[in-house]
Amino acid sequence: MAMTFLLPDSIDSGEFYGGFSSSRETAAEDKAVSAHEVHILREKLTVPKFDALIGRPRLIETLERSLTTFGATMLCGRAGSGKSALAADFCERYSQVAWLTVDGGDAEWKNFAAYFAAAVSRDRKLKPREKGPECNPTAMAEFLGSVLEGHSGGDQMLLVLDDIHRIFDAEWFCEFFNLLLYSLPENVQLLLLCRSKPPNPLWRLRSKQMLNVVDEKLLAFNQSETTLFFASLGLPEPTAKRAWKESFGRISKLIQIAIRDARENGGTAA
Repeated sequence: MAMTFLLPDSIDSGEFYGGFSSSRETAAEDKAVSAHEVHILREKLTVPKFDALIGRPRLIETLERSLTTFGATMLCGRAGSGKSALAADFCERYSQVAWLTVDGGDAEWKNFAAYFAAAVSRDRKLKPREKGPECNPTAMAEFLGSVLEGHSGGDQMLLVLDDIHRIFDAEWFCEFFNLLLYSLPENVQLLLLCRSKPPNPLWRLRSKQMLNVVDEKLLAFNQSETTLFFASLGLPEPTAKRAWKESFGRISKLIQIAIRDARENGGTAA
């Protein structure tokens, strides 16, 4: 099966398309493209914006150490534990960032492959009628080599796959992820964000020094960080201490408490 990328004149426009066609004759190919087109939304390829990022120097340092030591680093925690905000802040340290927010539809290989290629290749033109991968190890390896070759030897790039847990159950995922780790150029660092542990074959990569995991316990605010956060909002240390105990350091809960207490006490969080 052939994969066709249809790009507008400007790759920075709001949306672009990737499609798959059967490739016997040009006319048949064009007809198949419209039937099997993958509609690529730019929002999924954009680093999310936050109204106010809370500095986490402890975790930034942890990520820097991890990404220079391991093939990939995974931030694992429930929704609201601060994974995406931390990753977005960390992206500021790179001149090149490839970000893909995964959703349930990406469990279908053709969708994920189109999005992955679009995310990694945003800074270079994709060739029309470019061959896409079949869902087998050999084709996947060739696909990764083709997509990543343009970044080999250049400036450091951070590749972020957010909500990757949504495709853990896809039949092709474990094979793809293993191939991805071995295909990454030295200057490309991989950061994965997920809400649950990956399948066992991937979890075992931790013992091989191929995957490092920053879990929810490490993501949680400690008491000192909570105190500094609340102080920045004009809230006193006793309030911060109570909030930390109540929230177990979970950032989404801390923000809720801070907003509530600021409104009640005339602080600035509202």
